[in-house]
Amino acid sequence: MQSKAYTPIIRVVVIMIFLAILSSILQRLPMLRDLIIPEIGTSAAGLAKSITSLIMIVVLWNFVREFSPALQEMLPRFPESTTFLKYIVFLVSVVVMYGALLSVIGGLIYEYMWIYQLSFVLLALFPIVLGGMLLYRSIDKIVGSVSEQASKLTEIPCPHCGTSNPQSGKFCQKCGKELIVRPAPVTSKRCTNCGTENATNAGFCSKCGTKLS
Repeated sequence: MQSKAYTPIIRVVVIMIFLAILSSILQRLPMLRDLIIPEIGTSAAGLAKSITSLIMIVVLWNFVREFSPALQEMLPRFPESTTFLKYIVFLVSVVVMYGALLSVIGGLIYEYMWIYQLSFVLLALFPIVLGGMLLYRSIDKIVGSVSEQASKLTEIPCPHCGTSNPQSGKFCQKCGKELIVRPAPVTSKRCTNCGTENATNAGFCSKCGTKLS
């Protein structure tokens, strides 16, 4: 389960970092900054920023699709967790989209910029309000899920069958075998001076003569 959860997280982080670096490089290329596209009134660097931003949004939603099953498995008592994740990604997408479109059409809608800004404010409020209501209604489920995960961290896995047992248990509740693995008996004495293995009843090292404890 851990690999299912970690893999999409690591993948999306790596891709997002790569796209952020790529966007920064493209915006600093002089040939792109100086290349103006008259139809939209922006530079090729601004257009490149918009394209990489849109790719970021696609990557984020693909992350939601991959990570949702693992999230439901980790929080079985909170099935709405995937919906809450979508609200978060939707909010991030709105913020990214705001900057992406502004780079392309900002010069065309200068006189109506307030409409553009107000539209994105309303879009941003949508996941904030719904996500807040979802959290309020699901607070008991969230507390239960967190408590369940915390209890699993204190459980003792059976060394024989792998079943999780309470921390206070001494025998496995499934196979009945002892939970504590006792160390193997010592069959030799190691010399602290030269490292030679000696018989357990030896008083002195057979190689260097050092007294054995």
